[in-house]
Amino acid sequence: MAAEASSRSVIVTGAAQGIGKAIAIRALAEGWSVIALDKNATRLAELKSEVANDALKIYELDVTQVTQIDAFFKWLSDEGIWPYGLVNNAGIFPGLSFLEYPQDDLLAVISVNLLGPIYMTQRFGRLLMPEKRSGVIVNIASIAGQIGSSDAIYGISKSGVLGLTKTSAMALAPNIRVNAVAPTLVETELIKNVSKERLETFRRSELIKSPVLPEDIANSVWFLLSEESKHFTGAVLDINNGFNLR
Repeated sequence: MAAEASSRSVIVTGAAQGIGKAIAIRALAEGWSVIALDKNATRLAELKSEVANDALKIYELDVTQVTQIDAFFKWLSDEGIWPYGLVNNAGIFPGLSFLEYPQDDLLAVISVNLLGPIYMTQRFGRLLMPEKRSGVIVNIASIAGQIGSSDAIYGISKSGVLGLTKTSAMALAPNIRVNAVAPTLVETELIKNVSKERLETFRRSELIKSPVLPEDIANSVWFLLSEESKHFTGAVLDINNGFNLR
């Protein structure tokens, strides 16, 4: 039972800024309704005010908190909302040294970047699969999960996201497609945590010299949400200016 494209809803985590905000705006522009999730209530309210679109709903949520996630999915059911899409975008990048990583920061990175997408994917599957509804999940991974990272814990978390993508694509088939994008360094606030040396290494090795913007990632995410990617599942789109040729 597939929803009509014009009536589809997508959940976007970490939607109040950066890549998540760009994804939410792109989906709204395509006529979808968006449920924007973020733990930053102030920025969520700013997003709601900025887009001024009734198709946007905002919901304060921390993806590391299972009780909040369960409450959110109950709210969806109570509101009669059947989401078609889920974009697991929420993430953090402290940019810390592996040997000196404080335990609290380590747990935070793994919780937000990996456990959050696992929790959200589970609940999304539990909602749609019993009803045999179709859907699509897009995970925001990273080139750091493919080649390593100056912040090793971040790289580990994003490697896990790539594994989650392939595993859940198998577990949720054929109803729900699951894919990922693996961006290079994107011009967001998180880039401030990348060391100057690491940033220069990336820039020297990129075959395309144009900076990657949040809107560029949103374009690829939209492709994976749309019917144009109907034969994609378990796939990873590299958005890295040719830095990592595989």
